[in-house]
Amino acid sequence: VLGTINVIDFCHESKAKLAHISTVSVGGFSKINSPLLLDEEHINICQNFNDHVYMITKYQAECKVLKSIQLGEIEGKIFRLGNIMPRITDEKFQINAKDNAFFSRVNTILKYRELTADYLKMIIDISPVDLCAKSILEIMKNNNNQTIYHIFNNNRFSVEHLLQTLNINVKIVENNELANKLSSSDDPLDAHLLNDLNNGGFMETPVINDLTTNWLNLLGFTWPELDKHYLLNIF
Repeated sequence: VLGTINVIDFCHESKAKLAHISTVSVGGFSKINSPLLLDEEHINICQNFNDHVYMITKYQAECKVLKSIQLGEIEGKIFRLGNIMPRITDEKFQINAKDNAFFSRVNTILKYRELTADYLKMIIDISPVDLCAKSILEIMKNNNNQTIYHIFNNNRFSVEHLLQTLNINVKIVENNELANKLSSSDDPLDAHLLNDLNNGGFMETPVINDLTTNWLNLLGFTWPELDKHYLLNIF
C-alpha cells in the first residue's frame, strides 16, 4: 500500500499516467449459497476478506488509486488481473513456477487424484501472460472513460474440464476426508488446496469482465479458446 502511495505521488508530481496492476482477488470472499459479483464498476461490494493479507492490501492499494483519480490528482487506469499463466507463444513462465498458487493446486490434485464434487464444478480462467500484457497495452493506447478493467480470458471452463483435457481421473471424496489428508501432508504447497477446502462456506467472489471484453473486441483483441496442446504442455 505504501509503495502504491509513493507511485501515486510520483505520477501527481510528474504528470505521468498510471497503469495500476491489481487483481480480481479484491473481490474477496462471499458465501457459497449467496455469492456476490464483482464487475468493472465496483470495488466495495460488502465482500469478506477472512484476514487474507494479500487481498486486503491489494484492495486498500486500489482504493488509494481510485480516490486519487476521482479527485483529479492523477490520470490512471486499474487493471485487475485473473489467473496469469504461461505465455501462449512458447509456454514460458515465472522462474518459481512451483510457488504459483494455481499450479500448486493442480499439482496437489494430480498427486492425490482425489477431489470434492463442488471443486470439480469450480469455474477457472487461464490467461496467458503475454496476452494479458498485450490487452493492457491496447487499452492504454486507446483512451476511453472506463477506469477499471478485468484482464482475464473470458473463455473459462470448469476444473473438471481441465482434468478431462489432461486425461486425469479423480475419485470424488467428501470435503473433510480430503482436508484431513492434506492436513497431514509434509508438502507446504498442498496448503493452497487445503485453504480452499477450509473456507467454511465461503468462495472467492465470482468476477465478470463483459465491459472489458466488449472494449477489447472493438480494439481488435479477442481471447483465444485454449487448445489441448497448450494445456498439456503447461501442466
